[in-house]
Amino acid sequence: MWQLIGQDETSGALLLTCSGLGLDSFPTLAPDLLEAWEMTLQEQELAADRHCWVVDFEGSKLLLQYEHYGDVCWIEACHQDDRPVLAWLAQHHAA
Repeated sequence: MWQLIGQDETSGALLLTCSGLGLDSFPTLAPDLLEAWEMTLQEQELAADRHCWVVDFEGSKLLLQYEHYGDVCWIEACHQDDRPVLAWLAQHHAA
């Protein structure tokens, strides 16, 4: 189960974790997050040690990212105008 564990003060990015999260497991765990948060997948990119998915939430483009070197992933806004959406998501999904 995904948990919101914080929000970066500077970028507004939402920090999330999930039991068993890793580079190989991210593609199987992330769809549960998208479904629970009512987001749709637009694009997927995999680099050597990083997943970057472009997702849509009610018309706002967001990046869902995971890097091999951490045990958290994050959601950030593609455009500055969409940063309030991150604040709304943080309030709506706070534990």
